[in-house]
Amino acid sequence: MANDDNEKWSLPAVLDINKNPAVREQAAELRKQLEPRAVSPFARLSPQEFARIRARNRIPHLTSALQQVEQEIKVNRGVVYGRQLQEARDALRARLAENLAILQNFALAAEIHPDPRYRQEYAKQFRKEVTS
Repeated sequence: MANDDNEKWSLPAVLDINKNPAVREQAAELRKQLEPRAVSPFARLSPQEFARIRARNRIPHLTSALQQVEQEIKVNRGVVYGRQLQEARDALRARLAENLAILQNFALAAEIHPDPRYRQEYAKQFRKEVTS
């Protein structure tokens, strides 16, 4: 049989929303649940992609805060709030390194992180990335 463009077809009554009120209600409920996800630009992103986006957005803020703290350390020369400023600098460097590592920038993360154990791990990851 050849397909005729004028051929009429119909859905089974069980699937036809217009004829079955129960199916119509289910479809409306499902539409309410799915609509926000379909409209969202991030609806199809994996958790890893979300983490990379967040890391990419945090890096400029962390860099700016780190520069401010380092400037404050230079100005005060550790006289006022010396220990707290150094701890803040180390914490900012650690967070910055973690976000760089999320973005696979292990070389810079190894340079920045204040803890030698993490620097070693990031350097190892960088070497692994370079050799593969």
